[in-house]
Amino acid sequence: MKEFIVDGETALVKSWQSKEYFTRKGIKEIVRAPGMHARFIERRGALLRDTLHKVDSQLAAEGIVSIPIEQRVSEAIFAGNALISINTTTPYNAVYGRVPNILPDINAAPIDTEGALPGTIRHSHRLREVAVQRMIEGTAHERIGRALRTKTLPAAQQTYQGGEAVDFFRPPTQKDLPGWSGPAALVDMSEVNRGILKLNYRGREIVCSPKDLRPHQAYMCFLAASHSTNHTDRAFSDIRRMIEQMQPGKILTLGLICPKGTWLKTKETPHNSHVWNATHHIASQLPDLEQVAAARYGNSTATLPSVSEYISALLIIWPKNHPDNLQFQ
Repeated sequence: MKEFIVDGETALVKSWQSKEYFTRKGIKEIVRAPGMHARFIERRGALLRDTLHKVDSQLAAEGIVSIPIEQRVSEAIFAGNALISINTTTPYNAVYGRVPNILPDINAAPIDTEGALPGTIRHSHRLREVAVQRMIEGTAHERIGRALRTKTLPAAQQTYQGGEAVDFFRPPTQKDLPGWSGPAALVDMSEVNRGILKLNYRGREIVCSPKDLRPHQAYMCFLAASHSTNHTDRAFSDIRRMIEQMQPGKILTLGLICPKGTWLKTKETPHNSHVWNATHHIASQLPDLEQVAAARYGNSTATLPSVSEYISALLIIWPKNHPDNLQFQ
């Protein structure tokens, strides 16, 4: 055995004993993502079960009830080995190196209608015909169903890149939960051809399939929310704190002014450099503000004196009891 494919069993995936055993035997352990299975063997077992049920129902409809379960299972397995095609060959060809006679010869001896002879089973020819018919029917039905259920998606190599922030889906435990979590970092795409992607989410490794991933959706409302790492919010806090300490009706001007045709920096600017820097940072986050020459601050100010040396102006106001309710004019 070179590879051991497991569907995420915790006892095998996280156990140090299993890891040591696989390493000692030179076996590569491949963990499937949730919702992904060992599709070949599981599909083969489901096809065998479906074929056997249909064989039993057909034999019952024809009144043939004397065939033992061992013979019915044997014929269903033979039909699967002889009819399932994998890259233009069958499991029967791979084992025996020849093509079997699936159906009995038309010139074969007539069916024994009196009873079972030593070494033969009554209605064996009809049993094989029914098994082959049901196997072909089940295979065709599964192919059609799989084609109808499959949604064509772009390859994961084209959609995602290593290190990208993504959201992943897990069935929610409550009805009001969306099931999407993130952001998680996409750290390993080495098994992408098998449909396996590995994520790092809050220090934990998570195995996902491409169908359970989407690019991380960042909403602007979350970026604008108050947070200690939000630099714009911290800049506004510095400005509001300075304005709250000002006397009502007083106006403070920081930056450059041009009283007599010469641009000069106000004398208050060096003493309030942190407020002036915060104003520059806020201006860099707003559209259509390429360069800020000056800013005026006031607390409970009813009017602002007019100035003529500037090209345009932006007014930002907010109620005293609701500092987050900003209005731009």
